[in-house]
Amino acid sequence: MKNLLLIPFFFCCIFSCSTDSDELSSKINGIWTLSESESLKNKKTNSEDDLLEDSEKIIEAKKHITLSIFPDNTYTKLCCDGDEYENGTWNWVKKGERICFSHDKKKELFDLSIKMIDDSIYQVEFKNQAIKQKFKLQEKLLENYKEEPFYFSNNEWRIKALKEENRQELLNRLGNYFKHITYLLKAADKRDLQVISFEYSLGVIKIYNSGIGIEEDNYIPENWKNIFYSKKQYEEARIIYQNYLNLDDSSFPASGDWVKDDYTLMLSIYNDLKSGKF
Repeated sequence: MKNLLLIPFFFCCIFSCSTDSDELSSKINGIWTLSESESLKNKKTNSEDDLLEDSEKIIEAKKHITLSIFPDNTYTKLCCDGDEYENGTWNWVKKGERICFSHDKKKELFDLSIKMIDDSIYQVEFKNQAIKQKFKLQEKLLENYKEEPFYFSNNEWRIKALKEENRQELLNRLGNYFKHITYLLKAADKRDLQVISFEYSLGVIKIYNSGIGIEEDNYIPENWKNIFYSKKQYEEARIIYQNYLNLDDSSFPASGDWVKDDYTLMLSIYNDLKSGKF
């Protein structure tokens, strides 16, 4: 009789441990922002200034690194106002404890720990022999995470052209950028945000209060211009968008919610590009 009781107890333990592991590992999915970074290479010991040592940990955070991790084992990383972009895949080396990020044929291994630091606010720490970084959870993923603006397929426009592109290729690049901006607005609407950060997304589109326009050339950041093969190609893409705006006479009644209004306008622009109206 004792043996019969041990079997269900044994399976109960396995199920409990598995559930805890799955719950912990699922918390890695989300949009994370860097809060601390500490280089462990050539680390000085016995510093006479503890305050200076602590301050050095937050210097790297000024780069505004955002790490987005998705359930399909993909990730994207953006920093320096979008100057640097990385996308790749991730997998568990040891579930909930050790992770591997792979990109451009490179692999980076980290030990990690996830903990709650405030009500529903999580912090993840990545550590290897070279670096220790702490990220705070900025946003939980949307139910349809492929609609996240920083999901890799919504950021293909960031990958610099390696050759001159024809008109259709320029349209595809513009279209993917429009898709990104559209999802940025849609995500803000779903999350009920009235303040949206465009720091990684500035380009040819100008966002107004219930209006979409074209940004002046001198306000378009160099990192957006540089995604094109040449300055000439950038100018071609800008003219394509400008000509569309000059001809488009569509309008929508304002709802009083600028996020919803601009999402509707961007949806219309994206649809027009995809249906050949550019």
